[in-house]
Amino acid sequence: MVPTQRSALLASGACCHWLGGAAFLLLFFVGTRPSSGAAGGVVTSYTWGATDFVQDPNRSVVYASCYNQNAVAVINTQNLSYQLINIGSNPNALALSPDGSKLYVADSGSSFIGVLDTQTLTTLDPILVPGGAHPQDIVFGNNNRLFVLANGIQQIDATTGATAGPTATGISYYGGTLEITPDRNTLFYGQQGLSPTTMYKINASGNTLSVASSITTGSNGHDVALNHAGTVVAHPNGAPYSIGLMRTSDLATLGTLNTGPYPVELAFSPDDLVAYAYIDTVGIRTYSTSSFLSIGPSINATGNDMFVDASGKYLFATGVGTTVYDTGRLVPEPTSSLAAVALVGVVGLRRRRPDGDSPRTQ
Repeated sequence: MVPTQRSALLASGACCHWLGGAAFLLLFFVGTRPSSGAAGGVVTSYTWGATDFVQDPNRSVVYASCYNQNAVAVINTQNLSYQLINIGSNPNALALSPDGSKLYVADSGSSFIGVLDTQTLTTLDPILVPGGAHPQDIVFGNNNRLFVLANGIQQIDATTGATAGPTATGISYYGGTLEITPDRNTLFYGQQGLSPTTMYKINASGNTLSVASSITTGSNGHDVALNHAGTVVAHPNGAPYSIGLMRTSDLATLGTLNTGPYPVELAFSPDDLVAYAYIDTVGIRTYSTSSFLSIGPSINATGNDMFVDASGKYLFATGVGTTVYDTGRLVPEPTSSLAAVALVGVVGLRRRRPDGDSPRTQ
């Protein structure tokens, strides 16, 4: 490629990486032009829906699994441009390695876990799920293990792809999603679409995944949601018409978000002070996690999967496509009053219905 061609590509918004004299072309796309405005206003939108989101720990980048595009969207949250990278069949869920260098993708339309080098944005050799099961959800545990929801919760070595321990037992599987605490020692699994619905707390610190406790959370369960401090967990259900915020240490209810019918999805702000709930009958509502009251803004929109970027400014919400809303907030540093409340409780005694395109169910 001659210099004039390279300059033209860069001017058009493409990014060209030069590797050993060869050009590796990455095309960037922009949705509706970003705009600033009042809290709850639309900033930009994308035509693709997403089934999961995850924040790069080192950069202003959010990754999204684009189920129908067989791709991962890499979103620059400084200008909300993005690029799509083919990753495998029906990518349904995402997990980052602890250092953020690799993105693991549950390709639910196959028996593989896609792997993306986040530094070069090149795909690496995929990992075959033992037994040929189709992966539905994935989180990164300790000791270089991937916990993969695929005919149970399997333990897979993130480097070799070999089985890293026995499949979790003592669990009644029905679709579902996974979340894991920041120390990677406690795993949560919540059933989906079952009445009644159960959420399990699982000890993942050792080689064997053992159920520590379980709780009935309602009927017609959706995604499990975990706050960033790993101290509060929630499991929205179609009924009751509320979402309980539970302390992860003992699953005691700290407070209740009175949503009305029918709560579907919950996402926490980076400082854990605010929770955004998608309610099927009214749209997206904003709640304080200290008073548990609705505090605005209210958005008349769908949020089958929701995510707030590290700045706290952008709320990604998926319906048929994906829309980015202005939260009206900026988070200077991650501090959480709710995390403090949960920790006091310990002394005194961690998407998504995930889908813009297809449910993340087993």
